[in-house]
Amino acid sequence: MEHYPDSYVAQMGDSGAGVITDTFFEDSFPAWKADAVIPDWIDGLDVPLSELALEDLYIAAANHYPKNFFGQYNTDNDENQRLYYTAMGGKDEDWSPKMREKIAAIMTGAPSFRSFIAGGVKHVVLPYPEFYSYQADGVRVRDWIADIADGKPVDNVDCGSKCAEAELYEP
Repeated sequence: MEHYPDSYVAQMGDSGAGVITDTFFEDSFPAWKADAVIPDWIDGLDVPLSELALEDLYIAAANHYPKNFFGQYNTDNDENQRLYYTAMGGKDEDWSPKMREKIAAIMTGAPSFRSFIAGGVKHVVLPYPEFYSYQADGVRVRDWIADIADGKPVDNVDCGSKCAEAELYEP
């Protein structure tokens, strides 16, 4: 985005809500050396990594590049993200509420950010056939992403009270 300021860029996080325990962030995350890739030219990100959370990155980047798209896709009970969260010491039943808290925080801090939360447990949708069949609240993932790629505005999509199972598109 920095290199091509006149181009529309769509950033789409596919099943990466960033729900981690405090101890993981403090004890293990520094070993990833992520601070080397944090865009420190963006206001708010020029602080030590230990003072940031994933939502801070989304908020700062989305507000710095307001003409571009920033969003995330997750399932309400993503089995992979829950597995890693519990391996870090978190409680399985806490993952979904924490994911929703993070998404809400990003939406509050970056009004242009959009989220798609589908029902079910599948981790990652973009490279799989479910990209064409999954939907939530009657909106297909494929159509939502196509609109983003075309630069059209999209709404947040949420499985709401029907999150236990994936909602499938039926032509």
